[in-house]
Amino acid sequence: MSKNVDYGKSSAYADIVSADNVLRIYGGVFYIGVLSNVTNVAYNGVVYLSALNIASGKMYGMGLSWNYSDLSFIFDDLSLVYDNGQCIVCQKNR
Repeated sequence: MSKNVDYGKSSAYADIVSADNVLRIYGGVFYIGVLSNVTNVAYNGVVYLSALNIASGKMYGMGLSWNYSDLSFIFDDLSLVYDNGQCIVCQKNR
């Protein structure tokens, strides 16, 4: 993933359940935005979906949850940069 994402210029986004795992897994020190139904991913921003998100088809907020399909607009202009079969990372590069 380090070949595809410039950590110095990227903001990361994840749901509330997965946000802590982004830092633990990738060791980056960058802003983690919590995904919601009003999220606008910044240019070069990366979105992390964990195995829980993939398996359940849901994203979780503070006391809320959304079906992945309800937030699909977030992914309309993102490119897949990492997929290990259990989690995915997408990046906004346009």
